[in-house]
Amino acid sequence: MDYVETEGDTIDEAIENALKKLGAKRDKITVDVLSEGRKGILGFGAQKARIRAELRNSSGDLNLDSAEAKPSLIDRPITEQEAAAITEKAKAVLSEILSLMGVKASVET
Repeated sequence: MDYVETEGDTIDEAIENALKKLGAKRDKITVDVLSEGRKGILGFGAQKARIRAELRNSSGDLNLDSAEAKPSLIDRPITEQEAAAITEKAKAVLSEILSLMGVKASVET
């Protein structure tokens, strides 16, 4: 069994139900909240929280078979030109984030 969908009065209760069904610990699953649920008024319109819990693969949560795995780009050293391009992109992204946060700063390498 790779995944289950469970319900509970709260999201935490739904997760606990999934852990029991999967026989796993919390750090061994990923959880997608399908519905947060709601209490309703005097019980009318109440909905249970619903989640999907999936067992994580031991290979870092990748859903690739080893036959399908492609060689990593990290297997080769990067050139100076690639390193410079990565550095400039990182500087631009960090500058944009700081600007959006309203922080006046300069990014240096």
